Amino acid sequence: MSEKFLNLNKDKQKAVLTTAIHEFSRGGYDKASTDTIAINAGISKGSLFNYFTSKLKLYIYTLEYAIDLIDNEVREEIIQVTDTDFYDRLKKISSIKHNKYMKYPKEAQLITSFYINPPQIDDSAINRLMQKYEEDMVFAEEHLMKYLDEKKLRAGITKEEVLFITHTLFEALIKRQVEIASVQYNGRFEYTDRTMAEFDKYIEILKHGIYKD
Repeated sequence: MSEKFLNLNKDKQKAVLTTAIHEFSRGGYDKASTDTIAINAGISKGSLFNYFTSKLKLYIYTLEYAIDLIDNEVREEIIQVTDTDFYDRLKKISSIKHNKYMKYPKEAQLITSFYINPPQIDDSAINRLMQKYEEDMVFAEEHLMKYLDEKKLRAGITKEEVLFITHTLFEALIKRQVEIASVQYNGRFEYTDRTMAEFDKYIEILKHGIYKD
């Protein structure tokens, strides 16, 4: 964390973060321009590197900010979910995440780009953020797995198979959305209401195919 950056007034901090989020989400780490970030933030490039000694440190700080911003709100709402059925909870948790990504579209694009195509840099901070993704997955699973009632499953279907199928489906849907985005939105993964409607549809198909009649 940059102490010099934190000593700036809040408006200047916001200007730097807003422009950094926009630039890194638009072109990813490799294509992002620190010149553009400095100009749009209304500071010199020298000042930018006085706050952050490298482009990578600025990227890490910006990414951590975006992840914490969304994760904190998501976690607060997930622990309030009261549904007791596995797939009902899955839909509710998916909706919570979707709504936060709609609320913070640039931050969502930045995070999604990082996890799908992280910078090919051997750096402990990059590895730590990838680990944070795993921790977030564990948190979500903790609020799902115990609600999967094996007594509701069709004969021959195990709890482990349900979890595998559900995880595989979501991985495939995200990959499909990214592929569509590469054509329709110049590579930007845009979360829309149609995205969530598609998720809901497939969750219902899973629910009725896995549960007993």
